[in-house]
Amino acid sequence: MNSYESFLKAEYGQTASQVLQPEKTTEIVLDFKSINILREQSDAVRAALHVKNIDPPKEKPLLSDLHEVTAVYLALTTEVRNLLDQLEHVAWEYEYKLEDELLIAEINRLAEHYLRCVLLIKENDIIAVKNDFRDELEHIYKNPPQLPDAHELSILFNLPVLPPNLKEVIEHLMPEHPSSRKSAL
Repeated sequence: MNSYESFLKAEYGQTASQVLQPEKTTEIVLDFKSINILREQSDAVRAALHVKNIDPPKEKPLLSDLHEVTAVYLALTTEVRNLLDQLEHVAWEYEYKLEDELLIAEINRLAEHYLRCVLLIKENDIIAVKNDFRDELEHIYKNPPQLPDAHELSILFNLPVLPPNLKEVIEHLMPEHPSSRKSAL
């Protein structure tokens, strides 16, 4: 054994003749029947794991102020409610008209009482329902509440046309005090 072979044997545990010998080739036999079975199983697993494109469920509006907005809606006179009806038909935004000022003030006065903020806002000659309350109003218009009967409506009056001193007294009597309003008139 020469030094080269002894070195290879000492370092790698092989001799030169073992290193230089071509590797034996192994014949690979493919079992196509087994391959097809594995392919079918893989396809079945892939199909079971595949998530179809499902639209996420639409978020339902919270309607956290529904009770209060409904109270405002029910407290409105027919004339004032007509302004809200018009707003509902035009996606809650409406061109400001000077003749609507008293109606807007009445809606916002009631909203201040029930919601502690205004319901209608004016921006650049546009009157709009605040975004915070649009879902509640849409719910009210899709599921209209029971309006007061004709007798109850007869004791309501148009607040904007009252003299200022009487208007101030009546403003402090909210709709939940109908007997007080009736006696004041």
